[in-house]
Amino acid sequence: MSSRCERSNRVVDSLISDFDAEYGEFEVVEKTWTHSSTTCQKFVARYEDTVLGGAGV
Repeated sequence: MSSRCERSNRVVDSLISDFDAEYGEFEVVEKTWTHSSTTCQKFVARYEDTVLGGAGV
């Protein structure tokens, strides 16, 4: 796993943990999207600018 991927996973895991602590247990739906290299680079740039979000990417 790349360090970028590991960082992203840690951030998401932390957010899920915080949400669980505040609101209680909930179901997590994991999805995978396939994007072109250009689109992927846009997402990477957004992540590295610490802009979280992307619901419904």
